[in-house]
Amino acid sequence: MKTSRLIALIVLLLLLVEGFLGLRVWAQSTDRELDASGMESLYEITDALAAPAALLTGDEPLQESGVVDFTVLVAIEAYAIAALAVIVAIVLVSGGWHRLLALRPLHYPDFVVDQMKPPAVRRVWQPVSGLVAGRARHIVVHTRKQGHSP
Repeated sequence: MKTSRLIALIVLLLLLVEGFLGLRVWAQSTDRELDASGMESLYEITDALAAPAALLTGDEPLQESGVVDFTVLVAIEAYAIAALAVIVAIVLVSGGWHRLLALRPLHYPDFVVDQMKPPAVRRVWQPVSGLVAGRARHIVVHTRKQGHSP
């Protein structure tokens, strides 16, 4: 199976799971009747999907309306993070670094090249007049960095 098809399948499954869990959050927060047609099957499906998150929160998913269930919200986040981790792992294992490196530009614009260069050092020669430490004259070299000021 091609990598792109596998990633598309994972994204499709993630959207399906997130859609069911999001529908449950919407149904609970809008006071939908639990006995309405379809609500029982929605709660059965999402109870099974939110069960792993109950280990993280310590609570079972609520079967009430008019509340936002924290366990279901944690399940939504956990599925999203897990899918992202699986997609990144697939890309890295299948040689995704080469594709990422191919996206960088071959030629950088001149202003970027100028910013990447280290600041130049300019030498300034200044003669010193008079006696300095018993010598008649000498030349002092000062170095200053040139570049962009902040």
